[in-house]
Amino acid sequence: MLHTSEVSDCARRRDSDASAERTDAAGHRCGNAPAAGDRSAGFSLIEVAIGLFVLAASLAAAGAALTSSFNVSNEVSAGVRADNSLRRVYQQIISEMRFVDPAEFVIPNPSGSSQVGFRRVEGWNGTSPILGPVRTLSFDDGTLMLDGAVLAANLSDVIFSLDGEVLSVDLQYRYQLSQGGVATESVREMISPINR
Repeated sequence: MLHTSEVSDCARRRDSDASAERTDAAGHRCGNAPAAGDRSAGFSLIEVAIGLFVLAASLAAAGAALTSSFNVSNEVSAGVRADNSLRRVYQQIISEMRFVDPAEFVIPNPSGSSQVGFRRVEGWNGTSPILGPVRTLSFDDGTLMLDGAVLAANLSDVIFSLDGEVLSVDLQYRYQLSQGGVATESVREMISPINR
């Protein structure tokens, strides 16, 4: 805090030499007057505008990166769910086809058909198998059915093919992706032998 004698000394020095830095008799700066060439008074309008522009550009880039990573995350999650659904359907088909004699497959077109009939081995009479009733796996209108009961839905295609004694299935699962408010449909595919 400045005393009265110091204030008058600062005032005298200010009046005598306007270009010189204002100090009291002890050499201390007077009051809160800025030193010559001192720019600590604040930012100019141009500096503030440039700073705001840089901030806005940084926030826009960060927002775009977050949106992009969110879309990729959604796409990967949807693909994983589709793969899991395909595996589940494939495992259901395999469990139904377990213990099927390859000679008992009934398929309208061995190179590719949407349905297959089969008879499971349910027991043995000596060396002869005891076969169960004919069961049918069929695909129609996005649904895989076993003897008329729904086994799986949201499939875009199911094709059974028989090569010698190896029955294969081509499963295609459709799912929706929504990116930026636009819904698109994608398809995952799994081709695998059922019996080996």
